[in-house]
Amino acid sequence: HFVSGQAAAQLVPAPQSVLEQTGASLPQFWGAFQNQSLPAHYTLATNQLTTSELQSALRALPSLFILTDPTNLFSPATGIYLHPTERGQKWERPVTTLLLDARGQTNFQARCGLRLHGGMSRRPEESPKHSFRLSFRKIYGTPKLNAPLFGTDGPQQFDALILRAGGNDSWLTSDGPRRAHATYLRDEWMCRSMEALEHRSARGRYVHLFLNSLYWGIYNLCERPGAELLDTNDSECDILKGDETESGDRVAWEELFALANSGLDDAKRYEEVSRRLDVPQFMDFMVLNFYAGNSDWDRSANWYAIRPRTATGQFHFFVWDAEQILDQVQPGIPDDPDDESPLALFHKLARNKTFRAAFITRAVRVLSESCALSPNESAKRFRDLADALAPAMSLEAARWGSYRRDVHQFKTGPYEVYSVRTHWQPEVEKISSEFFSQRRDALLQNLHAAGFEQE
Repeated sequence: HFVSGQAAAQLVPAPQSVLEQTGASLPQFWGAFQNQSLPAHYTLATNQLTTSELQSALRALPSLFILTDPTNLFSPATGIYLHPTERGQKWERPVTTLLLDARGQTNFQARCGLRLHGGMSRRPEESPKHSFRLSFRKIYGTPKLNAPLFGTDGPQQFDALILRAGGNDSWLTSDGPRRAHATYLRDEWMCRSMEALEHRSARGRYVHLFLNSLYWGIYNLCERPGAELLDTNDSECDILKGDETESGDRVAWEELFALANSGLDDAKRYEEVSRRLDVPQFMDFMVLNFYAGNSDWDRSANWYAIRPRTATGQFHFFVWDAEQILDQVQPGIPDDPDDESPLALFHKLARNKTFRAAFITRAVRVLSESCALSPNESAKRFRDLADALAPAMSLEAARWGSYRRDVHQFKTGPYEVYSVRTHWQPEVEKISSEFFSQRRDALLQNLHAAGFEQE
């Protein structure tokens, strides 16, 4: 059902009711691990913030409401939240979704399909806070969503949107040291940095998510990478997400790697690769990943390659799921023995003298003062994101900050109560002031050590 403007404004619950939510009528377990039921978690830690602080936090971000029959989410037999590892359209459920701005005005409203999204984070032991995909289809009444979600200069039409829960950059990851350094900002910083390099990237914006009337935490509402990033449609593209083929096939991809494996010191073969790959865009993609110190982007996951299915179509690479970045100032230039990864392709290209010269020239340029990856510009981009998210983070802390200590201790400790003041603010400050001030010079040294020299 659609919701009138007046009723939509009333969806935003009173702060006191958010503080007091219990989920009393809903299942008390969400899945199992090693034959042990995992406790559900619906409540907020009321000692984390006052009613007035909660009200300010609610107003700091837009609110996205997903309205559906509760059984679609929580039925023991068919609820998608109780079967998080199930995939495909069979596990998609009809919902109405509304995005309300901080003033309670409707940004968009649509009928669509809801399913869970992600890889490891689907497993209930890895995280109780799951990511979602909203799919706009004719069968639900909204073939495509038409809305200026990311401003008038951004995309206006969407087949799907992703609600990213934070994954490895959240207080819920099973990796204890990563929990303590979570910012919820890393992946979005990466996407915006690719745009700062003047390439299309999946756009995102932070929202408070409500499942029916239950507050579920802060999510990044973002584009699902697809053919629209190349201004075409999926039926005309090869869309590869790591080792998964989301559209088209892998014929052109395998041809690209067959050429790369044949030896690119030969000028003609390098020219053939250049016809199949947008080399300048790929260079910027690689510089950004090296600069950020990405440690989780092998052959299988966490990047996209998209190519128009035309005679002259070139592969373009897109950052995705970049949650394990901005950690070490000196990670070096990684190798990857696993074929058909971006890293493997880079090292094959680097055997060509023309590519090496062009790559280091491009790297020095984008790392120079006032350019996209300079210390000041990189830090400013990160601080701008942090400043926008900071007023809302106390709500995320109240909703999920105590989960690993009080509800489910898993894999590695320490198991703490995570807070904005003790954990989030110090990590944001450390990245802003320490990482970015040192990383450019460290990367240039890494490249020099790897044999990249300016002529």
